[in-house]
Amino acid sequence: MFTLGLGILLGLLSISFMIAAALAAIGVSVAVGVWVRWRRYCRTCGDPRRRALMRYARSRWPAFIEAFEHRRPDQRFFVKTPISRDGRTERMWVMVTAIEGGRVLGELDNDSAVEPGLHMGVRVVTPENSVCDWMFTDGPGVVGGFTARRMPTPQALPAVDAGGV
Repeated sequence: MFTLGLGILLGLLSISFMIAAALAAIGVSVAVGVWVRWRRYCRTCGDPRRRALMRYARSRWPAFIEAFEHRRPDQRFFVKTPISRDGRTERMWVMVTAIEGGRVLGELDNDSAVEPGLHMGVRVVTPENSVCDWMFTDGPGVVGGFTARRMPTPQALPAVDAGGV
């Protein structure tokens, strides 16, 4: 009887260790996957070319406002802005539904690379001064989307004040 009880106990312990090891492996895999995606996203955050493009997009913000105020029903308007949650920040595209009182209202147009709760369709409000890029459809083409294109050298862009990015 004692031998049988000890065998069952050892069997249960080995199963628990196997389950714990499997869960730890899954947890590590998820953490590593999120870290890799975050690094891939952040690789260009400090790139001087990207920052120059963001400054250029901000300098052209009045053109976006003008186009949004005179939009046609077939046009779609988007801004790229930092979205923060749980201490993490990611720049994401937002489909604009309104601009009022210095704020941009809209819905996320893509899924987060790092935060599962941030997905396409989630409604967000962001200050106008946090917009780092914008674009809108115009017939078959797109106006704006400066950071979404292949990055030119900073010298290829018109001079823009370096403050604020």
